Amino acid sequence: SALIFPCVRYTADAMGSANLKVYQTNDDTNKSNEDKEHQFRKLIKQPNLGQSEQTFLTFIAVLLCVTGFAVIEKERNVLGEVIGLWPLRSDWLQPIPRRGQLPDWKYDIPGEKPKVLKADDVIPITYADTIDNSPTGIGPLEAALRNMGIGDALTDFIRGFMERGAMPMYVAIPHDDPYTQALWKDQATADAYREKFRQR
Repeated sequence: SALIFPCVRYTADAMGSANLKVYQTNDDTNKSNEDKEHQFRKLIKQPNLGQSEQTFLTFIAVLLCVTGFAVIEKERNVLGEVIGLWPLRSDWLQPIPRRGQLPDWKYDIPGEKPKVLKADDVIPITYADTIDNSPTGIGPLEAALRNMGIGDALTDFIRGFMERGAMPMYVAIPHDDPYTQALWKDQATADAYREKFRQR
């Protein structure tokens, strides 16, 4: 946890420090085509009443790192124009699949009636895609926690091993049976047994 927290903050602060820019061409090398007056550029500069561009992008990055995805709700005026962007808490969101279309989202705030957000009214973003193209994606924290789980299991194993006086869990004991002893004269059989024992 002590390592993950600063890594998330470092990533989020880096994303928040990079202003989004809009270009009128697909050729990103032509910087002269930047459109500073584009409607999206104006919107992202002040996405909502409570956040600046930097705090907005930083919050999105935190969501992506911790939960693997982020969903941004579009605030519209009476004409249907987008006038605000509001990042939603990922832990209160659940995708509602629709065949052949982008999913709607159920936003379930504790203590309130769940709200369904139509696909056209949100912008979903994933940190990384999954094989099954899940709308919630996958983030670095999930991978880190999986590795931490393996590390914790190894730590528990070593602690248990030491508590037993560092005695091995498995021991090969020679057998007195003449038939069994005769099997060990075959080198291939003996080698196969030793390999199985090492694997065990």
